[in-house]
Amino acid sequence: MNGADYYLQRHLVTDRLLQLAAVWRSLQSPISCRVQRAQNNAARAICQQRTCVHARPLSQSLHWLPIKQRIQYIITVITHKALSISVPPYIDELLQRQVTTRSLRSTDAPRLSVPWTRTETAKRAFCMAAPNVWNSLPNDIRNASSLSTFHAKLKTHFYCCVLMMNISTSAPLH
Repeated sequence: MNGADYYLQRHLVTDRLLQLAAVWRSLQSPISCRVQRAQNNAARAICQQRTCVHARPLSQSLHWLPIKQRIQYIITVITHKALSISVPPYIDELLQRQVTTRSLRSTDAPRLSVPWTRTETAKRAFCMAAPNVWNSLPNDIRNASSLSTFHAKLKTHFYCCVLMMNISTSAPLH
């Protein structure tokens, strides 16, 4: 596969997958499984492998996060930009910074307040997803000084989470 084909498949296919995944962020698992399956097939096509080859190592060699973590990554990057850089007001209005009255070590890193909702549909909204994902990050990531540092630490964090998840779900070696 030449460089142009690789570039087109990698970027066009993954951009479409991310658009699908973002729309279906919190939908039932069969739909997210379909999007993940499409990403796995794209990894096989880019790496020119058969369908019988396991896609996880191929995705790792391409430095692709699974769909669920990729969506969380994108939400977190948008949230970081909203908190540290000027963004359109409609995004900034969706996020409420948490105000603490006591001085704690955890107050060093900015936290967001999670709005209360009644329905499952409302929990899929950005204003609900962003605070949940943001508050689950370690303080050193939330306190990153620059956007490039934030990106690097965040991607490492998600790769470590995926790696730990893979280790815990794999069969024990005998």
